[in-house]
Amino acid sequence: MVQRAIASVWRATLATSALFVTTRFYYSHLDRGSLSQDRYDHSWMASIVTSTLTTLRSKHPTLTYRGYTLVRNGDTFQATFLIDLAPAIHFRPTLSFPATDKEMDSLAPFLFHLGMVEALSYWKAACPPRLIIDGYHLSEEERAWWHDLYMHGLGEFYFVNAIDPSQQELLTIESHGERPIPRIDKTTASTKNGELVLAAGGKDSSLTLEMLKAFAPDVCRKTLILNPSRSASESIAIAGYGEPLVVRRTIDRQLIDLNAQGYLNGHTPFSAYLAFLGMMIAEMHDLGSVIVSNERSASEENTVFHGLPINHQYSKGLRFERRFRTYAAEHFPGCASYYSIIRPLYDLQVSGLFARIGANHLHSFRSCNVGQREDRWCGRCPKCAFVSLTIAPFVSPSHRTSIFGRELLDVPEILVAIEELTGVRNHKPLECVGTVGESRDALVLTFARYKQEGLAPPAELETIATTLQHRGTLPTLAQAHATLTAWSDDHELPGEYARRLRLLLTELA
Repeated sequence: MVQRAIASVWRATLATSALFVTTRFYYSHLDRGSLSQDRYDHSWMASIVTSTLTTLRSKHPTLTYRGYTLVRNGDTFQATFLIDLAPAIHFRPTLSFPATDKEMDSLAPFLFHLGMVEALSYWKAACPPRLIIDGYHLSEEERAWWHDLYMHGLGEFYFVNAIDPSQQELLTIESHGERPIPRIDKTTASTKNGELVLAAGGKDSSLTLEMLKAFAPDVCRKTLILNPSRSASESIAIAGYGEPLVVRRTIDRQLIDLNAQGYLNGHTPFSAYLAFLGMMIAEMHDLGSVIVSNERSASEENTVFHGLPINHQYSKGLRFERRFRTYAAEHFPGCASYYSIIRPLYDLQVSGLFARIGANHLHSFRSCNVGQREDRWCGRCPKCAFVSLTIAPFVSPSHRTSIFGRELLDVPEILVAIEELTGVRNHKPLECVGTVGESRDALVLTFARYKQEGLAPPAELETIATTLQHRGTLPTLAQAHATLTAWSDDHELPGEYARRLRLLLTELA
């Protein structure tokens, strides 16, 4: 009796501890993104993680993706993805999107792949040893491509949860069926024109909307929003575009409930989902390009864990973009071309151009993930810190205060985040932020802006700069200015857009 009671208490403790390990960092605005490995590699915590993972993998040996169903309700298609976690959990996430006169069967190649990406979110809850694709046959190359996405795309998840991704037995992808996975028939491909622009309401996509309008005003464009927000809808309206195509994705509530019970949780490669979604919507509207807004900085890793580069923004990076383009050319021949229009630029350059040609968006845009649901800047997280720091060189302190609602560069949590962003402490925050080098450049340029305004910068910022200077890692003002006109030829932009974008950088000189 006593032993059963002790066992019951231990199970409750284990579940509570595992919940702390796996979810606290994602729901607390005090901790979001500011993770360092020493926060959870203490022996007692590592033991809990290992024990929980072993228990979950034993209890749930397989995750099976069985495809999808598709129905039409008036002007809307709704896809339901069939994902089963053995022994008896049936996940049914959905995707709703505007219907067109395209045959429903023609969407099969895209919907199948969207379900493959969707499965990532449900696999990570228990990390079952086997992922089964039921009813289809995947080639060795296809299995390798998806295994690579599960490794690199979930890198942060492994890091935060102290899971060694180098274990060969961590994940095996199997396909049980004879049918090859659906592809576009290249013999039926038609000529496509026009562009689909993905909009999210942040500075990157808002800048893209303004640039494209200036670069080629006569091109037919449609905009796409997934799970619309006020800032995304408003950015499209401010830029002068028509009504967007609105898509809604729902997560199965069971996953959230499992997370609350101590199942594993963490970051997923969301932009991979957007890439496949963009290709489908573009095909439905006969558009020739899918344009996203992922900058050069997104390719920089946060840290390395068991030999795996950990990058919070992996699916925004150039490696994923190029791997996706190759995969799409094979599976969706004759369909849209996918690329990021701001790939040659650092995030600091994006902020500079945004403050100039996207000035009408400055009081409308939102980039804070913590305050996203409330449509606000939380004013304490690493994302708020980075955006404020990179906007600071290009607007007056008073203007910046009006954007964020208060002065952020003297807030204690923001200063800690700036120390991480500039490499003073730990590794770069696990957030959508720029490189360590450009954060240092932004710091130097911010001091120059304060001087230009005849104002003294916050003393705490000067302390950070002094630390960097003593370490020999603080750039000179000339070096920081050079970053503003830097250019990378590592991109997939069409030639004319590359030429126009490079010319636009002269405004930052």
